[in-house]
Amino acid sequence: MKRARVVIVATIVLVVIALIATGIWWRTNSFSSKSSSQLATSGFIESKDTSVSFEVAGRLVALNAQEGDTVKAGDILARLDDTLLQSQKEQARANVRLANASLEQATLSVDSAKSAWQRAVDVKNSPSTLDTQVIAAQGAMNAADLNISKAKLDSDYAIDQLQTKIDYDQRVIDSLPDAVDFVTKSQIIQAELQLDTDQANLDYEKELAQSYYIPAAALAKEVASQTLQSLVSADYFAEVQANNTYQIADTNLKVAQERLNEANLSLQAIDIQLSKLSIAAPVSGIIVTRNAKIGELAQPGSAVFTIADMSQVTLDVYVSESKIGQVEIGQKAEVTVNSYPGQSFPGIVAYISPRAEYTPQNVQTQGQHLETMAFTVKINLNNPDYKLKEGVAANANILVSP
Repeated sequence: MKRARVVIVATIVLVVIALIATGIWWRTNSFSSKSSSQLATSGFIESKDTSVSFEVAGRLVALNAQEGDTVKAGDILARLDDTLLQSQKEQARANVRLANASLEQATLSVDSAKSAWQRAVDVKNSPSTLDTQVIAAQGAMNAADLNISKAKLDSDYAIDQLQTKIDYDQRVIDSLPDAVDFVTKSQIIQAELQLDTDQANLDYEKELAQSYYIPAAALAKEVASQTLQSLVSADYFAEVQANNTYQIADTNLKVAQERLNEANLSLQAIDIQLSKLSIAAPVSGIIVTRNAKIGELAQPGSAVFTIADMSQVTLDVYVSESKIGQVEIGQKAEVTVNSYPGQSFPGIVAYISPRAEYTPQNVQTQGQHLETMAFTVKINLNNPDYKLKEGVAANANILVSP
């Protein structure tokens, strides 16, 4: 009797323990099921491709990358021939120098005219200083005559020197044989460029002599002459004439400043055009295509390179109609590929298509083989080591709420 009672008590204890264990298991699995579950799907890895092209047409003279090369943003990838623009830039620089010289001449004219006008006013108001100022004006006249002679001599010497250099450049060109190889052709091109540069300098020096050196000296003489005449006459009309000369010189100064601005803008425009003769990598990544060869004519907008940004890739998967309600932007996902067995790559749901489409034949959705419509879901994955390759098939488990 006592033995039977012990057996009954032991049985009751075992039953209670079993019930408690069953309750704990149920609560644990129920909570886990409610907290999160996995939605399995599959798709293909995609990268962000960027085409690199020129804005202008031109002959390719340099290609600095091959397919498969890794490049950084800002790396120069290709260049077009800039020979013509460089020549135009030299001419634009000469125009800027000439405009600067004209501005200096105009500034000198304003200063001289203003001084002459002020002296005329002083003479009119202080006759006692007339004799001293007349002597000074006569000295200025003599100095102006000397400056005219010196300006002519300096200009003639500079022009003769440049003409001698041009004659030498031409003899160099004539001595070179016909262009039968790349080296000879390069020497001819270099010699012709030197000749063009020296010719431009000669034209600039002639223009400078005609427009600045000699006119400036002549103007100084004219101002000195007017000053002397105004001092001798020392009347009201001399002061008025000096003031008019000053006003005209001031107007010419403003015109010269505008011409300098225009010359600088022309030079800047050429610099902008030169900057478009090279293309840099807009992003870091891998060169996946190179569509040109050195010597070919590049067209505006035609892709020379294609760069794949592999640092962050996207997995495009498809989720069926019956499961799409469980997927939300920002949910985590674990991605696996056959090339790295046993390794998973974390990702984030970044996009859910608002429109259903027919499920592609080469992808699978979880447990809905009879459903033909699905939604595209994009999962972003960081790929710093470039392990995930574009076009590779991948499986994904999206952590969703049940």
